[in-house]
Amino acid sequence: MEKTLELPERVTICEVGTRDGFQIEPDFVSTEAKIEVVNLLSDAGVPKIEVTSFVHPKVVPQMRDAEDVIAKIRRRAGTRYAALVPTRSSPRSCAWPSRPGFP
Repeated sequence: MEKTLELPERVTICEVGTRDGFQIEPDFVSTEAKIEVVNLLSDAGVPKIEVTSFVHPKVVPQMRDAEDVIAKIRRRAGTRYAALVPTRSSPRSCAWPSRPGFP
């Protein structure tokens, strides 16, 4: 007997390009360019965007502007914004939780 694939009624797309994609770039992607990409994704109606990562700049130099990116993106109602915080000991992780639109 053939099995039927059961699909969920709903899926949520989470865009991670502004974090996962930019962190591997060999040359620094400007803060302004990151902000513009997040804003364009928001304008396009992407429901969830993983904006950046709060990691030590020596480990991931591309994320050295995480606070600026978070502070300057335009929030759109209906979009959830997230950031990766890999360790609890990072003092940088305290900069964003109270910002509107973040879980």
